Amino acid sequence: MWNGPSVMTIEQGLALLLDSDRMAANATAPAPATATAPAPATATATGHPALRADPSSPSWPDYDPLVWDALVAAHELLGPDYQYLSTMAEVRDAQVDRLSRKDLSTLLTVMVRGERFSTGHLIKFIEDGRLQQALAAALGFLAQPE
Repeated sequence: MWNGPSVMTIEQGLALLLDSDRMAANATAPAPATATAPAPATATATGHPALRADPSSPSWPDYDPLVWDALVAAHELLGPDYQYLSTMAEVRDAQVDRLSRKDLSTLLTVMVRGERFSTGHLIKFIEDGRLQQALAAALGFLAQPE
């Protein structure tokens, strides 16, 4: 149940993602797909533990609820960027640790809005670690006075 944004929600989601990253790093890599049977391009094909397999809908990602709640909490606590369309290209592929608070707000808005309008948008951000970095950066900004 969602009770509104909180720093604890962000911390729990980040902890889950970081634990999942460690599990993924320690897991055996899946066998490569053959030319006759390519692997489906889905979240479950990635094997990242934060992306759970949903047998009823194998082509749709099933994020752990803590992941989504942490992202939404960080987004709401930093404040959404309502003008993100004009600046999203600048922050979409930028290094998260170099983003200002405003730019991080833009990136979080890109993540939230992207997932709402294109299911699976978050997969790349989870796999390359930028969601984890963004949540950690959000915690850092939230610990500072505005």
